[in-house]
Amino acid sequence: MQVIILLRSAASTFITSAVSRGTRRRRNSSSIGVSCLTIIKDAFEKEEFDLVLVDIQTPVMDGLKATEAMRAIERQKARARTPILALTADALLGDAERRRAAGCDGHLSKPISKEQLITAIENVRFVAQAQS
Repeated sequence: MQVIILLRSAASTFITSAVSRGTRRRRNSSSIGVSCLTIIKDAFEKEEFDLVLVDIQTPVMDGLKATEAMRAIERQKARARTPILALTADALLGDAERRRAAGCDGHLSKPISKEQLITAIENVRFVAQAQS
């Protein structure tokens, strides 16, 4: 499975570990210290991925703008929809609706256990497959 992980902090070690244990992965791009825009231009625009994990609060370009940019690329290139799972510390009423409006297929509020992450990944991939 090819995965892009767009995170802003050391939590990426935990996330990367959980993803690699829960799936067989072929590629994994992470944005620690790199803007989401760079990852989108260098990876997502050039090839298709099976899953994107995006932190809503990433540097330079926030996760919602990154999600909107990826959805625009999909429309422009007539690609199938890539499942996007938002990871956030925000759990306020209305936040989930804003993430869905931006194009996220699911979300998890931090702190996140490995089991929650793996279950959420399976759920967004299942829903994406059902919609295809």
